[in-house]
Amino acid sequence: MKKLIGIGAVIFLAGALIFAGSFAALGWNISKLDKHPAYEIKELTVENKGQNITINDKNVSFVIGISSDKNIHFEYYENDKNNYKVSNGSDITFTKQIYNNWYDHFFNFDSPSFTILLPASYSGSIEINTSNAGIEAENLTAANITLNTSNGPININNFNASKLSAKTSNGHINTSGGNIKNICALTTSNSKITAENITAGVLNADTSNSAIEVDGAVINGNVSLITSNGQINFEKLSAKNNIILRTSNSSISGSILGAMSDFTINSKTSNGSNSLPENAAMGAKNLNVKTSNGNIKIDFVK
Repeated sequence: MKKLIGIGAVIFLAGALIFAGSFAALGWNISKLDKHPAYEIKELTVENKGQNITINDKNVSFVIGISSDKNIHFEYYENDKNNYKVSNGSDITFTKQIYNNWYDHFFNFDSPSFTILLPASYSGSIEINTSNAGIEAENLTAANITLNTSNGPININNFNASKLSAKTSNGHINTSGGNIKNICALTTSNSKITAENITAGVLNADTSNSAIEVDGAVINGNVSLITSNGQINFEKLSAKNNIILRTSNSSISGSILGAMSDFTINSKTSNGSNSLPENAAMGAKNLNVKTSNGNIKIDFVK
């Protein structure tokens, strides 16, 4: 057994020496190990006709903003191994084409981005699908907004839409200044969700192992804030219908616009204090609050 361990150690040491020698030959500059062809910037300008936009990408961050004219502008990067199939007809689609070998994923130090500028009069829907990167959107107006990524944050500010769906994992979601006619769905894991000064038909926020914070939300239907192992905090929450607040091993606290008598209440915690009655049939709206190992403290304000 000792002999095998010794042989393994010799092989490992030899490999390390070869790597170090190669690295030294490059002047100890790790970026020189990147053999990917250089990216070239591309630009596409399209007349705005309310086309729907769909982009299917990987490992690319997105920035969405407002254009200075009435056209739709795209700015992106391509090389011989990473480019896009573009369809520009009744709708606009970009689909990433990847021709990497398996070993091309190592020592790749490029971080390309994709920028979309939409006119204020844009009326189509926009859907972004990427991974391992963030999405930033500001001053965005669209019929439906769908933002999907993984291992990256989503930040969206000052937006108007019929529907908003923002979904990631291992990245936070921040929304502010939004007006969503129908459903606003915010979903992540292992990261925080914040929603500030938004109006929506329905608000659903779902995460795990992190907090949810809502401030100044006016919701014309139901509200659902669900997490685990994270706090739920909200201020001046206004909901015309039902409210569900659920977590574990953390507290739930905040203020609701209205009177306690507006709600039929079901609440429960363990190992914590509770400012609500556990069961009280009063108003037409339902308020369901549940946690464990945490306090429940909810105020009602007019």
